[in-house]
Amino acid sequence: PALSLLPPPGSGYQTPEDETCDFPDTYLPTMEYPGTMRPGRHPENMPYHDLPIADDDPDPIPWPHFQEIDWHHKWESCHPHPTPMEDYIEELGRWASVEDEAEMRKSARRGVRER
Repeated sequence: PALSLLPPPGSGYQTPEDETCDFPDTYLPTMEYPGTMRPGRHPENMPYHDLPIADDDPDPIPWPHFQEIDWHHKWESCHPHPTPMEDYIEELGRWASVEDEAEMRKSARRGVRER
């Protein structure tokens, strides 16, 4: 049996015969789009003005399913604001007093001296 070795995909060592196409057979790219990820020619990718909608057809998005919001509309927050960190520390009783801070500084200096 013949032994063959295939280079990994995207390595640059593949020949056109080695490359596989992952696109379905029904994919037809829209060549008007630049780049390598062109959308296919499917009805869902059609521009709005090219959709087959006649003048007497109903609107594609009927009235109750969209919103018109005034530009000055003020949205309320979805959830209450978190407690500020200073208030949270105060609730836990974790603020150090002036005396506590002085004691911490003393012990830190003492530790540095004892090294």
